[in-house]
Amino acid sequence: MTDHAAAGQFGVMKNRTIEGDRSGRARLAITALCVVLVLTVLFSLTSGASDAS
Repeated sequence: MTDHAAAGQFGVMKNRTIEGDRSGRARLAITALCVVLVLTVLFSLTSGASDAS
């Protein structure tokens, strides 16, 4: 089996990924959401309890 045949079988050819692969965008979104979560937790810890009835 040649490199091209093996690469075609798995959908990835050396350093190029198939069109429609969104794993990089997913990693970026998850990282951004984790940063927002940490910032929200830090903000809520520093702001304290509210006087809402």
